[in-house]
Order: sequence, then C-alpha cells, then structure tokens
Amino acid sequence: MTLTCGVIHFPRPQFVPATAVAGIIWASYAFLIGRLGGKVFEDKEWAGLLLALGLALVVSLIVELVRWLAGRRNTTENGNLMVPMIEIHARRDRTEDT
Repeated sequence: MTLTCGVIHFPRPQFVPATAVAGIIWASYAFLIGRLGGKVFEDKEWAGLLLALGLALVVSLIVELVRWLAGRRNTTENGNLMVPMIEIHARRDRTEDT
C-alpha cells in the first residue's frame, strides 16, 4: 500500500491520517477476532485453525474469481488486455517531463 501511494504520488497530508485510521481499524478487528476466537475455540484450538485456513482459502478464491471475471470483461476486440492504470500514469509522467 505504501509503495503504491508513493508511485502514484498520493498527497502526504491525505496519506498519513488515512493510514492512521486504517491502522486503528485493523488493530480493533484483529483484537476482537482474537478475543472471540479465544472464547469460542478455547478447548479445541485445531478447529479454530482449520476455520481460519478455510476462510482464507475461500476469500482468496473469491478474489481471484472476481479478478478473472473482470479481466475477461476488460478485453478489447482483438483480445488484448487493457493497459493497467499504473502504466497509464507512468506514460503520463513521461510525457509531462518532456
């Protein structure tokens, strides 16, 4: 995330507060999931591990399916994929320098 914000020249005054809020949200839900998981799976830790791994696998498969479908939808008439946004920004930066 930080690298991407640097590449696209994301303004620092917006980046710092957004990162702080994101960190607070991440810490809060990680803490709450840990507390809940600790209570629910107190006597059977392996079940919690299997549930976590299963959920991670399902979420990953859903994300990849959405990416695959989006890639199919974003093809041009000749079958080439559209140019990624980062390349468009890089081209724009090169033309502005000249």
